[in-house]
Amino acid sequence: MVVLFRLVYLCAALLASAAGVLVIASFFIPDRAPQGTEFLGIHLAVGAVFLGVGVLLSGIQRHVAGIAALAAHGHAAETVQGLAAHLGRLLAYLLVGGAFLCAVLGMMTYAILTRIDQGFAVFG
Repeated sequence: MVVLFRLVYLCAALLASAAGVLVIASFFIPDRAPQGTEFLGIHLAVGAVFLGVGVLLSGIQRHVAGIAALAAHGHAAETVQGLAAHLGRLLAYLLVGGAFLCAVLGMMTYAILTRIDQGFAVFG
């Protein structure tokens, strides 16, 4: 379950980061980019939010998987059993949420790529 959790959150982190980079890059499309600093600010802000979500998801993935690995190899039997039960439920909830988030980020990244393929910036 931990491996699946790591894969789902890695996928979501990569999709969020890709969306952030694509939003910023879409502003610089020649001949179709909107004029004005307000559009540049919007693109940079939205791109920064997506990149921040990517970093956050990567951190969640790394630390929760680390806790799960420590709980699996712990020494105090009572503490490990109690922690493992709660940690298993936490991983299940985070896995379901991460899979949903991964699907949403995948659709958003596809929409951004479609907009760029049409020759337009994402905003403007």
